[in-house]
Amino acid sequence: MKRLLIINEQQKKLILTESIINEFTKSIEEGYDYTSKVLKEVNENYKLNFEFLITWGASIGGFISPISEFLQGRFPEISDLDLSLIAVNYIDNRKSVEKVLKLIREEGLSDIFKVGLDKSIELKEVMFKFLESLNITLFKITKMMSYAFIIPILVMLYTMVINKQINESDAKEITLRILGSGLVNVGGIMIKDLISKLITRFKG
Repeated sequence: MKRLLIINEQQKKLILTESIINEFTKSIEEGYDYTSKVLKEVNENYKLNFEFLITWGASIGGFISPISEFLQGRFPEISDLDLSLIAVNYIDNRKSVEKVLKLIREEGLSDIFKVGLDKSIELKEVMFKFLESLNITLFKITKMMSYAFIIPILVMLYTMVINKQINESDAKEITLRILGSGLVNVGGIMIKDLISKLITRFKG
């Protein structure tokens, strides 16, 4: 015999909010996993060790993952390995950059790299202006990159806000869950400030 479980509106909201926050953290984890995959492939196949970048995993993933998707759509023939070699060079790190660029030229990937580079510059500029519009002060490009983990969840967050599924009161719980993932290299106060400002902005 099936039992009918009756929940009130408050319980329903809690369940919905929990589900939404789980989606946010899942997206951040996927960004970290993508970064790990890229760094591992470049290391194994080209003997270039960028393991020190893993501490920025989720943020780097939030930045290079959409660029990689763009390139795959534009150049469907590109292999995952070639894509990894290109992607690692969009990170703001100058260590071993000459080696990577040399390999990109040798593999005949210069044209694809240039397209991706232009898109990465465009994405950085848009993100920089967007964060500035939220009154988040950025002194260095690396500081901006630390916020890049938010890129994959912006549309999700916007949709949930305009559908009134989350509001400012949920900012603390979202922040705690993001911090709990251990994958974001940004302090709790800064994350909560960012989430609160995004929710306020999206509410219009």
